[in-house]
Amino acid sequence: MLSVPLPDGLAPGDYTVGFTLTDVAGQRSPYGYPSGNGSPVPGGPLVITVTEG
Repeated sequence: MLSVPLPDGLAPGDYTVGFTLTDVAGQRSPYGYPSGNGSPVPGGPLVITVTEG
């Protein structure tokens, strides 16, 4: 499960999301951050589409 908190009032559109996986030993692997920190997301970027309503 991936929880992506979104701010109130976010305009409709497509948003690319970066995330970090952390294992039980505390090791972290960042993926998809636009600043270049981390690895590309396997299979392409994670995109969330926000719609009205």
